[in-house]
Amino acid sequence: MNILLSPTTGKLIVLGERYHYLFDDKAGLEKIMGATFKKELAGSFGKFTVDPDDTISGSYRIQTRNALSPEQGEEARRLGFSQLPDGRFDIAATIGGTRFESVALAKDMDASALNQNYVVTVDMIGDARAMPEPSTRRANETAENVLLILAAPVLIVMLLFSSPCLICR
Repeated sequence: MNILLSPTTGKLIVLGERYHYLFDDKAGLEKIMGATFKKELAGSFGKFTVDPDDTISGSYRIQTRNALSPEQGEEARRLGFSQLPDGRFDIAATIGGTRFESVALAKDMDASALNQNYVVTVDMIGDARAMPEPSTRRANETAENVLLILAAPVLIVMLLFSSPCLICR
């Protein structure tokens, strides 16, 4: 999974194997990922849900692993972080956007490496859409139809020129 941040459009893009997700970056993740204390950040994701119309929403939390220097603390506050009693900083936000199937959304964007791998679970709300049939199944059905079309004239000729009763003998 790749995560792209677009400073020009204010979008967060997550490229998955089957789906791509386009989120509005209202919390300023692009600025947070450029912070001087970026290496101190650790994140977690809440539950994400996808509606039948492919609208997705969810939440995340980003915390610093340790207390920050006074200068970094000021930077964290400017970025929307709150200081915890133990001296660390955190920010929690909800994000929303749209899910797409295999669409080239990554044009003119830079990939941003994260400090660790994350697992995100996405639940479907409402009735799941019908899954597309595998292309091999469609190919097999097409081949069967072609064989039936080719065999039909042979069967008609056989019936016309055979004896009147095939099983009577």
